Amino acid sequence: MRLVQLAKDSNSGTVGCPSVHLDQDTGQLVVQGDGVSMEHLPNPLPGEQAVSIDPAIVVAAMRAMGVTE
Repeated sequence: MRLVQLAKDSNSGTVGCPSVHLDQDTGQLVVQGDGVSMEHLPNPLPGEQAVSIDPAIVVAAMRAMGVTE
């Protein structure tokens, strides 16, 4: 797994979250954020985890990937 940070909350300083990364090996996005209880998800599968992230950071990540609206 080779991660490249695409976007990060400017209020979190130089470390921490929330942030969005691109796995250069798979092309998948990896999201780092505050954990959310799995009880709130309708159909979680074993091994899955949920995080909370501001939509603006996702938009910034998409722009970094060259995806436009």
